[in-house]
Amino acid sequence: MKTVRRIARIAGYALLLIVALAAGAAAVLTMTEGGRTRLAGLISSTASSPEQQIRISGLDGILSGNLTIRQVVISDGNGPWLVARNGAVDWSPTALLGGSFDASRVHFDRIEIARLPASSTTAETSDEPFSLPLDIDIDALSLPDVALGTAIAGDIASLAAEGKVAAEGSPLTIQGDLRVARTDGRDGSMSAIVAFVPADNRLDIQVEGSEPADGVLANLLRIEGTPAVDIAFSGEGPASDWSGMGTMSLNGTVVTRISARHRLTEEGNRVTAEGEGNFEAFLPLGLRPLYVNVLTPYQLMTNTAQVTNLDQVAGLKLRANRRGAAERAEIS
Repeated sequence: MKTVRRIARIAGYALLLIVALAAGAAAVLTMTEGGRTRLAGLISSTASSPEQQIRISGLDGILSGNLTIRQVVISDGNGPWLVARNGAVDWSPTALLGGSFDASRVHFDRIEIARLPASSTTAETSDEPFSLPLDIDIDALSLPDVALGTAIAGDIASLAAEGKVAAEGSPLTIQGDLRVARTDGRDGSMSAIVAFVPADNRLDIQVEGSEPADGVLANLLRIEGTPAVDIAFSGEGPASDWSGMGTMSLNGTVVTRISARHRLTEEGNRVTAEGEGNFEAFLPLGLRPLYVNVLTPYQLMTNTAQVTNLDQVAGLKLRANRRGAAERAEIS
């Protein structure tokens, strides 16, 4: 054990040295336009993967705390799917030495999302729980002009988003506040407030959204007839024994009700959820015959999995029982 700790301590010192050397290299590179271009290329290559390529251009003010980015392009095998233009980040470069990305403001003049990214063709399997590579604290997120392509929204949609987010990896702590609203003359808005703070034994979730017919949500979910959509979910209380309730309405009629509960047990964290409603309405047309004619009315699906990013969550089992025109799904 002492040997392991010694190795870990040496690795930690080595990491700090690498960060210091990288900071010095960045200081030299950013003195000229050519150096800044090479640094942007280096960051782009490091952040990319075989299935997702990230190209960053126009970096400036990297070590000043007032970073500007002319453009970020994210591509997959089908080409670019997201472009972010004219970014500004007011942040603390020295906070990275402590393993944290700390920014008072993150802003992009415009973000264009043509479609959703292509699904990964490589199955990712790991016994290790998910963990953040560093803590994140963004006091203000400002995205005044977000354009969604027809593949997502059915038609070109413009919206604005603002909020804040803070997340820590150990123990996992998440606090966020996000507000989104259409800005192209059409109604539609969504807000979400999430606070998962195990140290304070607190879990709060508040989600509300409303759109008229032919809105982004109906098109994104491929709901037949693209009806008006209203969603609401709320729950607050101690994380050790928490419960929440939610509904989804189409054209003013509630079609789905969901209840969820989180409990801290001797085995770890346990999440249970139960839903009732017309789940067939949310399936793509091509899958509805499978649901109606092939799957048995009492056992829609059973799936057991281990989720460890909340220390330990009990295996998940999903089943749906038909009750006349409605169905009931349970997760436990």
